[in-house]
Amino acid sequence: MVGRGRSFVTLGFVDALAWPTFALVALLLALRFLSRRFPTLESSSQEPPPRVPAPRDQQKIAQSLDDAEWLASIEAEPPPDPVVHLTQAVHVAPSTFRESAQQVRESFRIGRVVILDIAATEESTAVRLVDFCGAMVLASRGTLHRLSSTVLLLTPRIA
Repeated sequence: MVGRGRSFVTLGFVDALAWPTFALVALLLALRFLSRRFPTLESSSQEPPPRVPAPRDQQKIAQSLDDAEWLASIEAEPPPDPVVHLTQAVHVAPSTFRESAQQVRESFRIGRVVILDIAATEESTAVRLVDFCGAMVLASRGTLHRLSSTVLLLTPRIA
């Protein structure tokens, strides 16, 4: 059709429905892809489920315990007997890293045996504490004994 000097192209029925349908499908696919890639784009009206430690988390804790025990065993002299200080033992059941590390450090520094129970501690905090205790024992030439999979015994060096 020609009118007033302009040229108009008429679209057929199939063309008129095909392009908008194609565009709508492409938009829906893009939104689905983005919602999988970026979960924060979805509406999160429900609370996330509580975090349950996976078996892999237990493996990380066990590996960290093995590493700390191995590091603490590297000494030129025989380790002191941990029974010597057991009357002065301090039991620590950590909840946060900062408070627990400070309590362990202060008790260990004044010569007390520390019993660290990480059974109820979050996996990342437990790994950090085990690494901290391993380094502290190594630096002070004390000893680290694993009593169970979640309990450590830290003994200071006997002067």
